[in-house]
Amino acid sequence: MKMVITFDSIVLIVSDLERSIEFYRDKLGMQLRYRDRGFVALEAGPVPLQVESLEKQLRRSAMKLFLQDDRLGIGWHSRVCG
Repeated sequence: MKMVITFDSIVLIVSDLERSIEFYRDKLGMQLRYRDRGFVALEAGPVPLQVESLEKQLRRSAMKLFLQDDRLGIGWHSRVCG
């Protein structure tokens, strides 16, 4: 039996978010689906392309380390992409 792998999104971490938006939107013609501080989602067929700034990713990683404290009963769950 052949295994089928599917994706619900593709995430790229970039150092220059504005430059990446210009490339994917203006050069490749992808439509902007959603935008927030340090993050955009672009239409890329059935699977959206999510582009996130390296700065936002680093902030989230710092928060992840801070929140993983079992003594306080606080946990954080994330998926590793890459």
